[in-house]
Amino acid sequence: MHLLKHLSCFSALLVFLGGSFAARSAAAHPAWGIVVDPQGRVVFSDVETNTVWRIEKGRPVPILKGKHSHEIYGDAQGNLYGEHLEYRPEGERWLLSLWKLTPEGKEITLLPPTDAVSLPPGLGPLRDRQGNTWAFRNGFQKVNEMSLHRRAPDGRTVAVAGGPPGHADGRGRAARFTAAQGKAFGPDGSLYVTDGGRVRRITPDGTVTTLGGNPLGGISHGRRPHLFGLAVGGRGRVFVADFDHGAVREIGPDGKVRERFRSERFWAATGVATARGALYVLETRPETLTLMGRTGGVARVWKVGADGSRTLLATLEP
Repeated sequence: MHLLKHLSCFSALLVFLGGSFAARSAAAHPAWGIVVDPQGRVVFSDVETNTVWRIEKGRPVPILKGKHSHEIYGDAQGNLYGEHLEYRPEGERWLLSLWKLTPEGKEITLLPPTDAVSLPPGLGPLRDRQGNTWAFRNGFQKVNEMSLHRRAPDGRTVAVAGGPPGHADGRGRAARFTAAQGKAFGPDGSLYVTDGGRVRRITPDGTVTTLGGNPLGGISHGRRPHLFGLAVGGRGRVFVADFDHGAVREIGPDGKVRERFRSERFWAATGVATARGALYVLETRPETLTLMGRTGGVARVWKVGADGSRTLLATLEP
């Protein structure tokens, strides 16, 4: 048995005992990256196979291999962005690199492998329409804070919100975050993030509010809550993957929370995306099945219509 430290990019540090890196880390802290490209094709990431997949004719097809990417993002031009996290036993270091994949399939390195402790603030895979990148600075970089930074294309960096870890609504340094993970922009330019068992909204001026209650919908979680990916749809609706309870929850513009999707037994939602009025859900298997000796698929993607109808688009086999 040995001690493994695993952290999703720009997120809270998780510690696990025993097992291989791929199997244990993927099961306990899975990928939540799922996007729908301009052609309507679904792309998702998987950290058990360290691969980015695209669904073509009902089958997952690898489009980028060797990438330990928990989250991926797309832009209006069809480019994909993500991170790759790797552990170097020598020196017990975590290295992070950033990549871009063009619609033609060309991989571009945006940041070569860099010691995570020395990452420049605000440098991450999430980009807004103006080309700024957004990322949280946290304990992974050996600082006692959880703060959101915006980095302009010319390198200028601004601290938007956050400070010492905790939970508080407010503006700028008065706001507090605990473990920000999934991130998505809304139509008004606000950034939405999952933060432990909560969903937070950060406006362009750095004002932070909690949506849908604390915890979300008043639904309790364990010691380490796992709300992972989220997406912002039309009419101010926010969709959140609740891994702990195997569900996707919708926060309406009135702040009310309702369930939009329930995972079947032995599966749990990790990521969500919206496109053309439909909801797309990425699922994986909880850690318990890895410990038991998992069988069947390791990830799968559903399409949920506005009427609640469900279509299984593809299953990723082990």
